[in-house]
This record gives sequence, structure tokens and C-alpha cells, in this order.
Amino acid sequence: MPTTLRCSTSRHLWLSFPICVLTILGACSKEQPIPEQQGMSSLPDYPAVPRVTVWVHGTHFWFNKLSKTIRGQDEGLHSAATVPENYLYRWLIADKLSKMNPTEFPLEHFHFFCWSGQLSFEQRQKAAERLAGDLAQLQSAYLKKYGVPPHITLITHSHGGNVALNIATQENKTAIDRLVLLAVPVQQRTVSYIHDPIFKKVYSFYSTHDFIQRGDPQGLYSETEEEKKVQQKKPLFSDRTFPATPSSLVQARVKFKGPGPFHVSYLFSTFLSCLDAMVKNMDAARERDCHHLSFKITKAAIIDMHDKKTST
Repeated sequence: MPTTLRCSTSRHLWLSFPICVLTILGACSKEQPIPEQQGMSSLPDYPAVPRVTVWVHGTHFWFNKLSKTIRGQDEGLHSAATVPENYLYRWLIADKLSKMNPTEFPLEHFHFFCWSGQLSFEQRQKAAERLAGDLAQLQSAYLKKYGVPPHITLITHSHGGNVALNIATQENKTAIDRLVLLAVPVQQRTVSYIHDPIFKKVYSFYSTHDFIQRGDPQGLYSETEEEKKVQQKKPLFSDRTFPATPSSLVQARVKFKGPGPFHVSYLFSTFLSCLDAMVKNMDAARERDCHHLSFKITKAAIIDMHDKKTST
């Protein structure tokens, strides 16, 4: 059943202004230089198994769409080798991650999944259907070329994480070795998908300074027929953390030495240069049955880490 907002589009204009301001502030913030690969982790040795990374962007608001470097790609999966070098996520994400650790994030196996970026449950569901199909085709192509399925890492930002979680509802599923969720708005409609076995390992990062993560008012959307039958009260805003933790999931609160990270901070070097090391530590935490960590990072280095007893 189509989902519509109970209020008019004009009632959501209050969201656009603070998001725009924070986006501009984050984009103008001074980045820390990416250090050499000292201390960076890597996956266990998978001989001849290609390491594929897929970046899934979040919601694109009207001010994002003004730039061709953001909206310039057609919907679907694109290899980093086929997109222009000035494509925003190419130089901002793929080039930096591959430079930081070319073994872990090889540029020749880096892809971008582009979708409408609209703030809509239906659009995210539609994007998930396309993503599931594209990943199945990608796996078939790698099987044909390399004789083995690729090791797939999905790195998602904001509602790109909900696009990825919606893969669990698709019939044509491809196993995701690692699902990395950066500031995903945790919503009632997709929260249970985190338990789907197609997601072998899940890493969810959040910050208490990130107000946009919670800003999508899920409680203002009309309910589906299934939701009406359940009669479960829906919170007004999105959450930061998943309430139930499957064995595959580790959540991590991230703090900077100063303010942040904010919603766009996950796209810049200070966070990205620590991502690989944080994932390694989260893997170690999972082994000791710890599923919630806290990191403090600065100047592209982890300066403090400890287990969290409860969610924040």
C-alpha cells in the first residue's frame, strides 16, 4: 500500500534549512591529512578472492541536486573506473579509501550504487530491489571472470543504510560479507531486517552530535495495512541504535576530540582514515561477545576505545 505523509510537503521545509546549514558547515570544515597505512588492518587473507566495495549514498535534498557532481550518475551500480574523477563520491570516498588501503579497498573493485535519494519509504524499497538485482549480476560476472564469488562490503551513509537493509525483503538476495552503516536512521519499518542472515557481519556507527540521523519523522508517515494490524505505536523520530543486537551486529558510538561527528562528518578524512582500524576492533569485540563500543578519534587516529555496557 503506498505510504504518504499525513502533512503537506511544506511542513517538511523546516528540515531543509538546518540540514543545509550543517551540510555546508561540514563541507567547509578543515580535514585532517590521511596518514600512511601504519596500524591499518586488513581482512584475513582470501587468496584470489576479489574484495568488492560498494558505496550507497543517503538522501539527496534539493540543495544536493544543484550540483552535477552529486546527481550526475544514472541510477544503478557503477564501477569507479567508469565515473568521472570529479564525481563527488569518487574523490571524496573511493579515492581516499583506496589510497589509504589499496588492498582492503582496491579502486578497480570499487563501485557506487546511485538511487533517487528521495526521502521516501517507497523510493528506498524501490532502490533496494534495484540494488539486489545489480549485486546478483555483479556476483555472476565475478564468478565467470575469477571462478569465485567476490567478498562484498557495502558501505552506506544515512538512508543508504535503509536501502541496504531492504535487500532482506527481496527474493533475489546476494550474501553481504560486511554491511557498514554510517549514521543510519534506525526506523521501525526496517529495524528487524538487521537479523537477516544475508548480512554476515554488520557494523553500525553513530554519534550523539548527529541530529540529522534522528531527524526523519517516521511517526508522521501513514501506516501500511500490515502495520495497522500489528497496532504498534511508532516513535515520532528515528533512532540512533538498534534495540536488539544479533550476533552479527556491533554498534559503535564515535566521538571527535572536539564537536562531532555530525551527519556529514562520516564523509571526510578524519573519520574515513580510522574506519578500517575501527572495523578491525569491532571484529575483535564480536569475538569476545561484546556488541557495543565507543571510539574517540582525532587526527586520523583512534585515541580511546572502550566497551559500552548499554546503548545510547
